[in-house]
Amino acid sequence: MKATESGRPPAEALRFLAEAARIWADVGDPVAAARVDLALARTGAGRAPIAARVVAEHRLRALGADPSSGTRSLAGAPVRPPVTVRMLGSFAVLHGDDPVPVAAWQSRKARDLLKLVIARRGRPITRDALGEALWPGEAKVANRLSITLSVLRGVLDPDRGRPADHYVTAGAGGLAYDPHTLAVDVDAFLQLAHAGTAAAREGRADEARVLLSAADLAYTGEVLADEPDFSDAGPLRAEVRLARLAVMRALGGVHVAAGDLDSAAWAWSRLLADDPYDEDVALRLVTELTAAGRHGEAARQRRRYEVRMRELGIPTHSEPKGRSR
Repeated sequence: MKATESGRPPAEALRFLAEAARIWADVGDPVAAARVDLALARTGAGRAPIAARVVAEHRLRALGADPSSGTRSLAGAPVRPPVTVRMLGSFAVLHGDDPVPVAAWQSRKARDLLKLVIARRGRPITRDALGEALWPGEAKVANRLSITLSVLRGVLDPDRGRPADHYVTAGAGGLAYDPHTLAVDVDAFLQLAHAGTAAAREGRADEARVLLSAADLAYTGEVLADEPDFSDAGPLRAEVRLARLAVMRALGGVHVAAGDLDSAAWAWSRLLADDPYDEDVALRLVTELTAAGRHGEAARQRRRYEVRMRELGIPTHSEPKGRSR
């Protein structure tokens, strides 16, 4: 499938794939429909292409089909992004599997510029705001910002084989990264987290379990955990933290619904390690362990819950909450 200069397939090709998926579903060929859905997801189209790809691959495996074959004629084989930005845990830019060495950046400002742009998640940030963030209190920094942007673009595309704004655009509203061309681990995690929690709310348990498990794997740490003083990442840190807690809460619930208490207890215990004052999850965990006859574990979890509630001055419930089933 030929892509446009932006790296996205033409609209008519996307319409063809969407119509093909509908036709195969109507005629009762789920394998063909799933292959077309996978091909469509691999184009990067739609609001959550990563989540769509995970679901389509799972459907094919469940149907006994190999997700790595059968879509080449539709959208080609899966292609690893040439450039990936890691914001979860420690910051890094990777070309393939190789991280860009610190020396290649020439200055820390170019690294910080990319972090600032990504923290906005595709929303433009004005040049004035960038200038103040990078050179606080200084005037006439437009030229320095232009040089820093050029350095950043050179790091992302060292061979200069793509248009200057392929990864980072500079328009009247300010600078932004293009999420269709620049792969960022935060985007992948949040796509999977939102799709997984939505599937859990809507009762699509099997799909929810697949997506939430994928989100759990995609999470490799807090945003810029190695740079806690990078305050401009604060809103993104908060968004990711809330999404992470929602993933673990929902994942425990879908594991319980599937009868997998061990996985549910593991998910909820990890959530309580991050958010020890989540009363609802603490009580649900006690309830499920008690129902499974694991009274020692239930008693230990109950004691932990009571200690945490006393720390907050909140009375504890005398009885565990009703079961999740």
